[in-house]
Amino acid sequence: MDSLVTAPDPVSEKILHIVSKYNALEDCMAGVKKGFDKEVIDLAEFMEAIRRLSKKQCKQVMKMQRLSKHLGLNHVPMEQFKAYQM
Repeated sequence: MDSLVTAPDPVSEKILHIVSKYNALEDCMAGVKKGFDKEVIDLAEFMEAIRRLSKKQCKQVMKMQRLSKHLGLNHVPMEQFKAYQM
């Protein structure tokens, strides 16, 4: 993937990395939900996995907000963050 997508500058590269990780975590949560729906995992395992993944996802949102603040933007609400998705 790195050879297919190149960022013109370090900030853009950081944004791509953050958004990619956010989307990967979203995909993981969807997989966990499928496992729960098919009764492969029980409720306790489902809750533990979703909680762990959502904490990691929240960190990505916080990184994006810090980056936007560094760039001079006051706040990036989640709607604007989703606009960066590939």
